[in-house]
Amino acid sequence: MNSSNKHIVWTRSPDSSSELFAQRCPGQFTVLPILQRHPISSELRRCSEALHSCSEPGPFLMLTSPYAAQLLRDLTSPTAHVHITSFSSSTLAYLKLKGWNPYPLPKQASLKSGKDLAGALKEHLSCTYGSAEVWFLGAQEPAWDYKMIFASATSLTFRHFSLYRTQALPLHRLEPSELSTVRSLPQDQLVTTFCSPSAFRGYHTLNLPLGGAQLVIGNTTAQALRAAGLQPWISPHPTPQALASYACDFIEATKTSTN
Repeated sequence: MNSSNKHIVWTRSPDSSSELFAQRCPGQFTVLPILQRHPISSELRRCSEALHSCSEPGPFLMLTSPYAAQLLRDLTSPTAHVHITSFSSSTLAYLKLKGWNPYPLPKQASLKSGKDLAGALKEHLSCTYGSAEVWFLGAQEPAWDYKMIFASATSLTFRHFSLYRTQALPLHRLEPSELSTVRSLPQDQLVTTFCSPSAFRGYHTLNLPLGGAQLVIGNTTAQALRAAGLQPWISPHPTPQALASYACDFIEATKTSTN
């Protein structure tokens, strides 16, 4: 089949990735958000209390999504004695828009795993700020393997705050036109993408077509798909932006191989 018919199914909410698809794969993608998010009150309280009791130099906050950044706004202010960063360009953009001055991590190309991230944190944060404590603020079920990160940088102290949980939207809450597109296309034309195990489980639970190829953000999500008998392709770098670019590369490479 002509690979020009390949069609990306992006299961996250619209973001900068949607703009990338419009530029590189016009007419060959559908944005079909699968998950809804719910704040976890007890964790928000725990994080708030921890933030208000910390002193200089303060912890380094690693935000794993723009939504985590939104929740942080209710807990503290940009003038607080904390340092903030993210491996997600959309999260960094949101932070800057809201008046924060996030610390830049090494270029995305050098962060291919939790171990790489741990090395970056160990090398840059402890030297620059003298802070040896890193807090991860994000979803209850993260896309990163935090245990690997914790084990890889023993000179740093890590804490994880599960600020929100995710669950699949009910079928009637999905956008009808996008849902119709995904269901009407031949199975082998679809290239589905997943940024977390919960996104895959939600999509699978709704009995939506998985397509001829599945692309995932990293190893943690890949394990969820393998448990279901699938063989996913893994993004070279574990960020949503890198996965979106990888999806475009994927269909372009397939097109080249069939010409």
